[in-house]
Amino acid sequence: MRKDQIIDWLHEPTARVLFYLLAMILVVEDTDLLPVNNRGVSNKSESYNRHFTLKANNTRLHDLVIFGNSPVSTDFSPRDMETVLPGISIYNFGFPALSMNPVLLSATEKQVNPTSKVRAILLGFTPNTLTEADVYNERYYLPFKNVSFGDLMLIRYTGGFDYFLPTSFALLHSAWHKRHEPKSTTKELPAKVILHDDTGWWEYQTLKETDDISREDYINKYKAVALRVSPRVMEDVFTFVRRWSGEGFRVFGIRMPLAPSLSAIADEVSGFDQNAFSSAFIRAGGIWLDSDLGGYRSVDGFHMPGEEARRFSRDTARELLPHLRHLTRADLESVTNDTAIRIK
Repeated sequence: MRKDQIIDWLHEPTARVLFYLLAMILVVEDTDLLPVNNRGVSNKSESYNRHFTLKANNTRLHDLVIFGNSPVSTDFSPRDMETVLPGISIYNFGFPALSMNPVLLSATEKQVNPTSKVRAILLGFTPNTLTEADVYNERYYLPFKNVSFGDLMLIRYTGGFDYFLPTSFALLHSAWHKRHEPKSTTKELPAKVILHDDTGWWEYQTLKETDDISREDYINKYKAVALRVSPRVMEDVFTFVRRWSGEGFRVFGIRMPLAPSLSAIADEVSGFDQNAFSSAFIRAGGIWLDSDLGGYRSVDGFHMPGEEARRFSRDTARELLPHLRHLTRADLESVTNDTAIRIK
């Protein structure tokens, strides 16, 4: 092909489209956030980062928002809960490795539709969510929340882009950036997962499951954080629960299930007293839900595989149902319509 023919071809609409697609591939990859939307990924920290960037910058308001650390992210399937609570819009706002400090609790509140007739928040607790682990909020929330406007637009509006590319393009896309130093602030995913960007659920899919966690394993896993529960963090939680309840929110709390032996180890190491905590939560105006702490399988002692998480989600929704039963489907029609409004 002669030079003048190449120049003429470059002016063709087809060529422009191809160059646009190639540019989008390279730019999106340079954000280190691969566009994956509700599709399985394995050991892809870019996809993980993209998922939590979309979550931290969620713009759609919901009737019931669930917040907590990684067991909340993996164990609550909003779609399965909605089968038990029809007409109620539910969102999983869980993030890994964080404590319940005012920054995260305030962010949770902003996910709730202020015009909803439900206006509910479900807090999922593990002892680690009540420790002095604020440093993890900077690593696992603020970087996702504070991405540049340009990066956020690319992430939000080019999601699933490489899903439609031929395999050769996907391979070229991967090989081209193989030489770059990874920019991810997170570890690689330990198992195949499905990232549900629309509902916030992080679904584990793995063939290997284990509940065999020793006291030493637990301490080693969390040696980088303060293992003892903090009175200050617990009081922050109760302060928010009192205010939310006073403003008409329905505030629920639940202990996230762990492997049977691990719950006792976690309580011993952290000093967490569930009875005392749940009593104080109720006095602050919250509603405490019962959970079968040892009744669910896990992939690592902490997080449930997909099917087990779906069962736990439906079980929890049944615990919520008596408190929301008076909100009939007819009552909720306006709520469902209202959920289309956006966060300002």
